[in-house]
Amino acid sequence: MLRKAGLGLVGICAVAACAAHQSTPSATDGVSASAEQFQLGQALTSENCVTCHAVSSGSASPNPGAPALSEVAATYSSDVLFDDFRTGNHVGGEEMPIFDFTIQETDAIIAYLDKIYADTLDCGNC
Repeated sequence: MLRKAGLGLVGICAVAACAAHQSTPSATDGVSASAEQFQLGQALTSENCVTCHAVSSGSASPNPGAPALSEVAATYSSDVLFDDFRTGNHVGGEEMPIFDFTIQETDAIIAYLDKIYADTLDCGNC
């Protein structure tokens, strides 16, 4: 599936960076930065996005007008999501809030989106 280059009116909850934007790895008891990023991204999307969006692979969004985050990750490149999110672009419908995540948090959200997108590919869109 090809990823589009722009966001248009598709609602996204929290979007950010991929490997090109990864923050400096931290050494926390031997846990890799990518595992830390994934866990932080999962926590942030569960806290901030779950009201409208499906935040895990194979689940449906509570708001029918809000795409699942795996769909957002499948449709838009990580770089575009990062740039639009970090520059404060208002994406999605009017009800879509503008978030003010740090670069590290944005990186973590993209790491999580990339993972659930990969999970969707692995399960054949369960």
